[in-house]
Amino acid sequence: MLGSLVEHNLLIEHAPGRFRLHDLLRSYAGALASGAPGPEQQHASAEPTPKADQAAVERLLDYYLHTTQTANRHLTRRADSGTTPAVGCPPRWAPALSTGDQATAWMRAELANLTACATLATRLGESSRTLALTTAMCDYLSMHGPWDLACDLHAMAVAAARLAEDRHSEAQALSNLGNAQRMTADYEAATESLTTARDVFRSLGDRHGEAQALNTLGNAQRMTGDFESAAQRAATARDIFRGLGDRRGEAEALNTLGNVQRMTGDYGPATENLTTAQDLFRGLGDRHGEAEALSNLGLVQRYAIQYDPAGQSLEAALVIFRELGNRQGEATTLGRLGDIRRMTGDYETAIREQQVALVFYRELGDRQGEASALTTLGMVRRIIGDVPAAVRDLEAALAIFRAIGFQHGEANVLGTMAEIRRTTGDFDGAAQNLDAALAIFRSLKNQNSEGVALISLGAVRQATCDFKGAAEALEAALAIFRGLNDGNGEADVLNGIATLHLATEEPRQALEHFHLALDIAREHHVLSEQARALEGLGQCHVLTADTEKAGNYFRQALEMYQRHGTPRDTERVNAALGAVLPQTPPDTATLP
Repeated sequence: MLGSLVEHNLLIEHAPGRFRLHDLLRSYAGALASGAPGPEQQHASAEPTPKADQAAVERLLDYYLHTTQTANRHLTRRADSGTTPAVGCPPRWAPALSTGDQATAWMRAELANLTACATLATRLGESSRTLALTTAMCDYLSMHGPWDLACDLHAMAVAAARLAEDRHSEAQALSNLGNAQRMTADYEAATESLTTARDVFRSLGDRHGEAQALNTLGNAQRMTGDFESAAQRAATARDIFRGLGDRRGEAEALNTLGNVQRMTGDYGPATENLTTAQDLFRGLGDRHGEAEALSNLGLVQRYAIQYDPAGQSLEAALVIFRELGNRQGEATTLGRLGDIRRMTGDYETAIREQQVALVFYRELGDRQGEASALTTLGMVRRIIGDVPAAVRDLEAALAIFRAIGFQHGEANVLGTMAEIRRTTGDFDGAAQNLDAALAIFRSLKNQNSEGVALISLGAVRQATCDFKGAAEALEAALAIFRGLNDGNGEADVLNGIATLHLATEEPRQALEHFHLALDIAREHHVLSEQARALEGLGQCHVLTADTEKAGNYFRQALEMYQRHGTPRDTERVNAALGAVLPQTPPDTATLP
């Protein structure tokens, strides 16, 4: 049948197995639907009646509604998926969607039609169909986007619920809307939607709905730096879910709580909560949840300078996300893996993984994820000496972070831009960037990031010969990292203090601090700080005229820089090594 219609130019197969009407036939059908008489309709003996038209529309809506709900049963992670009961009659013919892959493929292929159906149902005043269809689309849109479309559809559902005076459906639609707004980084709107959803659920005595809204609200507040409120919301949600015996909800709340604790540098409790969440999800057979907890655990391990475990957690999460076809989870995990590559000196892989993540984020409409990937790309490109590309990426990231109001991301970018300005001699600009970043980190109570900014500030002050100010900044950073038991940060500070002693011509003190930095960097497998310390030790022995030791340390540093592809560092150390190597006079006997 379809082949015959294509052969007679009535249908066009625009993609394998996907058909649409020929443009002229579409125009004619549209005229019929609008009531405008076509030439054949004028002579037809029997015209469709309004009742027949309405029945045809209802059959169309019911086909898409029931099939979407069938697909959603393979995609939803919730036993109580929040799916509004179907209305109307089940279709006589529908695709056999028996797996998650089939469900995802059908939803992706039909997304434009599903959106049109939701819009049509709303225009016809079919509130129950609007609510049922948009709710059934929620899980797919959360995983695959586009999230701006999710915001539009859930806002439509809120309006439909209010028109129908259905308070419970209104609260569910508001909760879905708030989650979509959170994912598009519209945190102010998300907070408003989720707070209203929580209040409505509470007034209805729906503790489960209240806990879900609270947990999502905590996630939104976490992204604006309101960590205290975020932790309170997540802890309350956890307690409600436990009281209801909802282990999946409890795991989701622990996941949120672990993320808040990670952002405040409380890595021990964060690891405990995320590990518990992972175990709960695994016990429930919830692979999406397990992968999310693994990815978040990997991020905590990365900040705790446990790079090997972090890589293992993130790789395991990536495998699951890819098996499930979850592009949002895959993008997030790729971005985090790229940052691990950066920290361990694998810059080529870091760039490649961030570029893949960037494509996914843009397809999803995830502006925060896009800005985070651009930030890491800028950091890596700065390290390998591609300053123009680094500046381009960082300026784009800064504009996005400021537009969405994500202060933590804004401060990170400012800190990286300060490093570029320092290395190009713009010390005033670097100091201004760092002052702004420090103000944000302190307001967010993010000690780890504050310590990093203080290291950079110490380097800027040293460059302007403010040695006292540099020492004060570095000592403050050292106290922070030791308090956090952060070996990476401590090695970074010790290298900075040693460099300051070199600048003030104190080679003995410099040697002591470079050795301390090298020991800690080796203990924690921080390759970049090992190379820095080795180079510094070589410089110390140059000052004491011990060229043999200087050459030995320079060779080790050079090998490490070459292995990890940092051309500017390689060039600098190579020149230093050449300066201390004995000069062999030419063999005059071989000259003509």
